[in-house]
Amino acid sequence: MWVAVLTWAVGPGCTGPEPSSVTVEERRLIELMEMRRAGDATGIERLFHPTAVYDDFTSGVTYRDLPEIADFMEAFHTADGAVFLEVISYHAGNGMAVAEWVLEGNREGPSGVSGDSLVVRRFRVDGLTLIEVQGGLIVRAADYGDPIPLILAEGGAVVFPEGDTLRAEAESATGPPPRR
Repeated sequence: MWVAVLTWAVGPGCTGPEPSSVTVEERRLIELMEMRRAGDATGIERLFHPTAVYDDFTSGVTYRDLPEIADFMEAFHTADGAVFLEVISYHAGNGMAVAEWVLEGNREGPSGVSGDSLVVRRFRVDGLTLIEVQGGLIVRAADYGDPIPLILAEGGAVVFPEGDTLRAEAESATGPPPRR
């Protein structure tokens, strides 16, 4: 199960304007990241336009309209593993906003070559969430992240055109996911 914790604070490690100067784009981005942190899509209609689209480019899936986006927001907490999501910085203006984040955690996957037992491996995904706001609502959102750390943590491998293969380390992670 994904267990997410989101750090959203203006200060060291996270840049943004003073609260009194927060734009509607920034407000929607903060609300979106809080919704992802909580895994609770209650009130999604106050955040997204009814025909909004959310592209998760990390997994290659597009979610259309409120019910699908709500399922995506809540599913963030139901996959295997434990994660820590930290927002590093955010920027907004002209109907757009972007948050840079780091997702770290532990994932369970097959061990070794035989794959006959499961191990827990640590991963780190650096990513961005980009939103487009019109009329005060998100009409499009997109997550961009490197999927390779998740592939490796789940016991997969990446084969390069030259024939080199990248595999997960054999040792198992222990304890909670790393935190900064």
